Amino acid sequence: MRPGGMLVQKRSEDSNTEDLISLRVSTVSQLSYEISIDANSTFGELKMMIAIVSGIEAKEQRLLFRGKEREDREYLHMIGVGDGDKE
Repeated sequence: MRPGGMLVQKRSEDSNTEDLISLRVSTVSQLSYEISIDANSTFGELKMMIAIVSGIEAKEQRLLFRGKEREDREYLHMIGVGDGDKE
């Protein structure tokens, strides 16, 4: 535990395929992309994956989940993103 009572989750180096989740990401121009990513990834890492498949630079993306724009440093699993969710 960090000073001030903040819990910090240590990320495991031995990630396996059981931690992969599939997400459907939609753009404002009605395009959809299926993304498979580690459940312990951040929204920033998700943006990098989206950039690879869509050609839209990460800095130009805004990711919304449950009606709220998410910060790059937020972790998918801590926000409640799960397998089969839509971004």
